[in-house]
Amino acid sequence: MLYIKVLAGAANMGTMEKLRILVVDDHQEIRKGVRALLSSQSDWIVCGEAEDGIEALEKAKELRPDIILMDVSMPRMDGIEATRILSRELPESGVVIVSQNDRAIVSTQAESAGALAFIAKSELALRLTPTIAEISTRRRL
Repeated sequence: MLYIKVLAGAANMGTMEKLRILVVDDHQEIRKGVRALLSSQSDWIVCGEAEDGIEALEKAKELRPDIILMDVSMPRMDGIEATRILSRELPESGVVIVSQNDRAIVSTQAESAGALAFIAKSELALRLTPTIAEISTRRRL
Protein backbone atom coordinates (compact mmCIF):
# COMPACT_ATOMS: atom_id res chain seq x y z
CA MET A 1 0.00 0.00 0.00
CA LEU A 2 1.55 3.29 -1.14
CA TYR A 3 0.45 6.33 0.81
CA ILE A 4 -0.29 9.55 -1.09
CA LYS A 5 2.06 11.80 0.84
CA VAL A 6 5.47 11.65 -0.77
CA LEU A 7 8.04 14.06 0.52
CA ALA A 8 10.06 16.10 -1.92
CA GLY A 9 13.79 16.05 -2.29
CA ALA A 10 15.89 13.24 -0.95
CA ALA A 11 19.62 13.75 -1.25
CA ASN A 12 20.07 11.89 -4.54
CA MET A 13 16.61 12.19 -6.05
CA GLY A 14 16.58 13.99 -9.36
CA THR A 15 20.28 13.47 -10.01
CA MET A 16 22.14 10.83 -11.99
CA GLU A 17 23.36 9.18 -8.78
CA LYS A 18 22.08 5.75 -7.82
CA LEU A 19 19.07 5.47 -5.53
CA ARG A 20 20.52 4.55 -2.12
CA ILE A 21 18.57 2.01 -0.07
CA LEU A 22 19.06 0.93 3.55
CA VAL A 23 17.63 -2.52 4.39
CA VAL A 24 16.52 -3.07 8.01
CA ASP A 25 15.45 -6.51 9.22
CA ASP A 26 16.56 -8.71 12.09
CA HIS A 27 16.78 -11.76 9.82
CA GLN A 28 19.89 -11.99 7.67
CA GLU A 29 18.13 -14.21 5.10
CA ILE A 30 15.45 -11.56 4.56
CA ARG A 31 18.10 -8.87 4.10
CA LYS A 32 19.93 -11.13 1.65
CA GLY A 33 16.71 -11.78 -0.31
CA VAL A 34 15.82 -8.10 -0.46
CA ARG A 35 19.33 -7.28 -1.63
CA ALA A 36 18.93 -9.88 -4.41
CA LEU A 37 15.57 -8.40 -5.48
CA LEU A 38 17.05 -4.90 -5.60
CA SER A 39 20.17 -5.96 -7.50
CA SER A 40 18.15 -6.24 -10.71
CA GLN A 41 17.95 -2.44 -10.84
CA SER A 42 21.19 -0.95 -12.15
CA ASP A 43 20.38 2.53 -10.84
CA TRP A 44 19.71 1.36 -7.27
CA ILE A 45 22.24 0.36 -4.62
CA VAL A 46 21.91 -1.13 -1.14
CA CYS A 47 24.08 1.30 0.81
CA GLY A 48 23.76 -0.53 4.11
CA GLU A 49 21.95 -2.97 6.37
CA ALA A 50 20.74 -2.88 9.97
CA GLU A 51 19.38 -5.55 12.33
CA ASP A 52 17.09 -3.46 14.55
CA GLY A 53 15.55 -0.01 14.96
CA ILE A 54 18.41 1.47 16.95
CA GLU A 55 21.00 0.37 14.40
CA ALA A 56 18.66 1.66 11.66
CA LEU A 57 18.69 5.15 13.22
CA GLU A 58 22.49 5.12 13.46
CA LYS A 59 23.00 3.85 9.89
CA ALA A 60 20.40 6.20 8.42
CA LYS A 61 22.05 9.24 10.00
CA GLU A 62 25.47 8.06 8.79
CA LEU A 63 24.53 6.90 5.27
CA ARG A 64 21.65 9.28 4.40
CA PRO A 65 19.78 6.77 2.21
CA ASP A 66 16.99 7.83 -0.12
CA ILE A 67 14.80 4.88 0.88
CA ILE A 68 14.76 2.77 4.05
CA LEU A 69 13.08 -0.64 3.91
CA MET A 70 12.02 -1.22 7.52
CA ASP A 71 10.79 -4.42 9.16
CA VAL A 72 8.34 -3.96 12.04
CA SER A 73 9.11 -6.72 14.55
CA MET A 74 12.72 -6.37 15.66
CA PRO A 75 14.63 -6.43 18.97
CA ARG A 76 15.68 -3.30 20.88
CA MET A 77 13.43 -0.94 18.89
CA ASP A 78 10.62 -1.87 16.52
CA GLY A 79 10.28 -0.50 13.01
CA ILE A 80 7.25 1.68 13.74
CA GLU A 81 9.08 3.61 16.48
CA ALA A 82 12.22 3.88 14.33
CA THR A 83 10.07 5.20 11.45
CA ARG A 84 8.45 7.77 13.72
CA ILE A 85 11.89 9.07 14.76
CA LEU A 86 13.32 8.99 11.22
CA SER A 87 10.32 10.86 9.81
CA ARG A 88 11.05 13.64 12.28
CA GLU A 89 14.87 13.64 12.24
CA LEU A 90 15.65 12.56 8.67
CA PRO A 91 12.59 13.46 6.57
CA GLU A 92 14.53 13.33 3.30
CA SER A 93 14.82 9.54 3.69
CA GLY A 94 11.54 7.81 2.84
CA VAL A 95 10.58 4.74 4.85
CA VAL A 96 8.81 1.71 3.39
CA ILE A 97 7.47 -0.63 6.08
CA VAL A 98 7.81 -4.35 5.37
CA SER A 99 6.04 -6.82 7.66
CA GLN A 100 4.52 -10.25 7.98
CA ASN A 101 2.18 -9.00 10.71
CA ASP A 102 -1.51 -8.12 10.31
CA ARG A 103 -1.78 -5.87 7.25
CA ALA A 104 -4.65 -3.67 8.50
CA ILE A 105 -3.05 -2.88 11.85
CA VAL A 106 0.53 -2.44 10.64
CA SER A 107 -0.48 -0.39 7.61
CA THR A 108 -2.35 2.09 9.82
CA GLN A 109 0.55 2.27 12.28
CA ALA A 110 3.05 2.70 9.44
CA GLU A 111 1.13 5.58 7.88
CA SER A 112 0.71 7.38 11.20
CA ALA A 113 4.46 6.96 11.89
CA GLY A 114 5.29 8.67 8.58
CA ALA A 115 6.04 5.72 6.29
CA LEU A 116 5.57 6.25 2.56
CA ALA A 117 4.35 2.70 1.89
CA PHE A 118 3.63 -0.71 3.38
CA ILE A 119 4.49 -4.05 1.76
CA ALA A 120 3.57 -7.44 3.21
CA LYS A 121 6.60 -9.75 3.27
CA SER A 122 4.57 -12.33 1.38
CA GLU A 123 4.31 -9.83 -1.51
CA LEU A 124 7.92 -8.59 -1.56
CA ALA A 125 8.91 -10.35 -4.77
CA LEU A 126 5.91 -8.85 -6.57
CA ARG A 127 5.65 -5.38 -5.05
CA LEU A 128 9.09 -4.24 -3.86
CA THR A 129 10.53 -3.00 -7.16
CA PRO A 130 7.37 -1.21 -8.39
CA THR A 131 6.79 0.44 -5.00
CA ILE A 132 10.32 1.82 -4.80
CA ALA A 133 10.18 2.91 -8.44
CA GLU A 134 6.93 4.80 -7.82
CA ILE A 135 8.29 6.51 -4.71
CA SER A 136 11.46 7.44 -6.57
CA THR A 137 9.47 8.91 -9.47
CA ARG A 138 7.14 10.90 -7.20
CA ARG A 139 10.03 12.30 -5.15
CA ARG A 140 11.80 13.55 -8.28
CA LEU A 141 8.81 15.68 -9.30
